[in-house]
Amino acid sequence: MENRQDLQSILPLLPLSQASSELFWPPNAVDCLNSLSMGPSISKIDSGTVLFHAIVRLRASLGLSEEGLASNAAHGYAFYFDELMFPERARRWFADVVPFLARLLLSLPSLLEVHYRDSDRAFGSGNAGLRVLYPQEAGIVFLSQELIAAFLACSLFCAFPQRHGYDLPVINFDDLFGSPGSGLPKGYCQSGYTTAKKWRMLPPDATSSQRGKIDCLVHYFERVSSSVPTGVVSFRRKVLAFRYADELSYPDVDFWRQSNTALCSFRVSLSGCIEDQQYEILEVDFANKCFGGGALRRGCVQEEICFMLNPELIAGMFFLPPMENNETIEVIGAERFSDYKGETNKAFCGFQVQSHHNPYLKQKSGAEVIHPSCTNLPDEVLGVATGNWGCGAFGGDLEIKSMIQWLAASQAGRPFILYNTFGVKALQRLEEVTQFLLENGWTVGDLWTLLDEYGAQRYSGETYIGFLDWLVPSPHLGIH
Repeated sequence: MENRQDLQSILPLLPLSQASSELFWPPNAVDCLNSLSMGPSISKIDSGTVLFHAIVRLRASLGLSEEGLASNAAHGYAFYFDELMFPERARRWFADVVPFLARLLLSLPSLLEVHYRDSDRAFGSGNAGLRVLYPQEAGIVFLSQELIAAFLACSLFCAFPQRHGYDLPVINFDDLFGSPGSGLPKGYCQSGYTTAKKWRMLPPDATSSQRGKIDCLVHYFERVSSSVPTGVVSFRRKVLAFRYADELSYPDVDFWRQSNTALCSFRVSLSGCIEDQQYEILEVDFANKCFGGGALRRGCVQEEICFMLNPELIAGMFFLPPMENNETIEVIGAERFSDYKGETNKAFCGFQVQSHHNPYLKQKSGAEVIHPSCTNLPDEVLGVATGNWGCGAFGGDLEIKSMIQWLAASQAGRPFILYNTFGVKALQRLEEVTQFLLENGWTVGDLWTLLDEYGAQRYSGETYIGFLDWLVPSPHLGIH
């Protein structure tokens, strides 16, 4: 174990120590975890307040400073578990869930040893074991759901050290519990640290979204403690090389303009969510270049919601630095535990079919492509479920973004794209226009050329109408 390059890349990010060939918890940390594992009758940990004190003790045993935690985390843990959670549920949480998570953490060294042994046996030495997957280094990591659960237990107990020298977030949950609205009276945020606490009003959505995130994670831990999942989740960094000796790798403008590939089927969904599909399909999320975005902070748009519904995705934030323009991250096998209410080459990299039919597979291989957890279909027959990516906080043009994704899915060999408009008025003509283009046999090159022309006219001020009306004028417009 001590000579493994993959382990050595990740070891500074773990709360464990290594001696010779063994990973282990420091003795004082073992004492803390053993106490937690014995239940409230022995550990006396029966409230959020006491739980946070135990977290501080565990961090101290690991040489981590209390000052490294979010300033309001103590209040957040206490308020959530002692005020927001129903008493009977809280009793079960401290009697059953916390001891289980402590036992899971005690097993983390052995889980990692089994992980590396099984990974080498199945995929070859160093090919799929846990390691930092750096930008421009295509690769894959396979993690058992049990190991991921142990990592997320580390996050709940804030046991991960700071990431000095790494362009990676700390995935401890103190920021989440300490964020405004997560553990404070509804609509308020603590703004002072005096004995007489000062409060300021928060937008209602800040309060509900932060609590909603914690609700999802708490439910995940409850589920895992009652039945440990036995599947595997893969995280793949996919790269379109900018230069390649034998064939085209990172498509240029001429590639798209000259493409004779037929546009794939385009299906429009006016309501519902990307993740709510009744058949096997790829779910696609285009958002932050940093995997997970603001999932563990105050962010609460498509990417953050996806990570809360599928908490196992959070594990990828542990070892996946930010994506560059020619990269995507593909995740297969992440299970959905909760429900809720509520540019072109990059898309191509994410949509590409991983089979021998795809010429780009021969190449070295920020969007995330999330496969269904248990797909029985070959990758090349899976369609793509997507939506208005990059059109919220990033201010993208809805009509242009939908066309870009259609181009990418078509060129990548996907049989269809299912586009969720979420009822946005600006896309009310999307189905009409896409069906018109399909009926007239348009190719990727045809659509790309018109997109390029439209962009030039918008830039020069020759037109100000939306792309769909520019491309296929409405009868009431009477113009092109």
